[in-house]
Amino acid sequence: DRLTFQRVQEEMARRSSLKKVSTAAKTELAKYSGKYVLTELLSCGNCGSPYRRVTWTRPEGKKIVWRCINRLENGKKFCKDAPTLEESRIHTAVVSAMNEMFSLKSMKAILQDSIRTTLTPKGGETSLAAIDSRLSQLREQQYRLLQLAAAVGADSTQYDEELKKVSMEFSALVAKRSELEKNKQDTEQADERVEQLAAELESMDTGIATFDEVTVRQLISAITVLSEEKLLIRFKDGTEIEQII
Repeated sequence: DRLTFQRVQEEMARRSSLKKVSTAAKTELAKYSGKYVLTELLSCGNCGSPYRRVTWTRPEGKKIVWRCINRLENGKKFCKDAPTLEESRIHTAVVSAMNEMFSLKSMKAILQDSIRTTLTPKGGETSLAAIDSRLSQLREQQYRLLQLAAAVGADSTQYDEELKKVSMEFSALVAKRSELEKNKQDTEQADERVEQLAAELESMDTGIATFDEVTVRQLISAITVLSEEKLLIRFKDGTEIEQII
């Protein structure tokens, strides 16, 4: 039912927040992202530029469309064939693709794939095992430096700066380890709830009826505009669907 589906969305959003997201550079995409999920996902298949949400005012009323930023700002010379798409058509196509995805895979598998993608450490992040290994090295380094400082007695100034650097790194890693451990515990506590919610959704015989920003953000990694009539929708588990608009 709708309440169960909402609970899944809330749970996935909560789990997503367990990981820190680095601040994006001030690129064209970063300038326009944040408010609408399509700003983060939608790009031009012709030039690769992100799409921007635009409001058209017409005598019959306002219309919301999405346009290639390169085409919009630089004209046909730089992006000749990028189509303008009505927002409602994009929403309908995305909902259709998600429902097709659900028909190809079990709801439980989709949730697990999305959660796994969200919680997998990104490049450059440190695991608990790596932190523990480094902490052990730093303890040994501290011990050696203290022995050297004690050996020279009052003239230990040369070792003070090294000890300070080691202590600062040690403290930072201890704090990082505490944060990762808490995230790990939160994730483990959520596993049982996700299993239950996935099972309940698996028994539902109705798909997604409306476009939902939370669900789209959790399941979809990119949407490429191939033409005025077709989108390429990439899901976070690697599945790709060419969807007619």
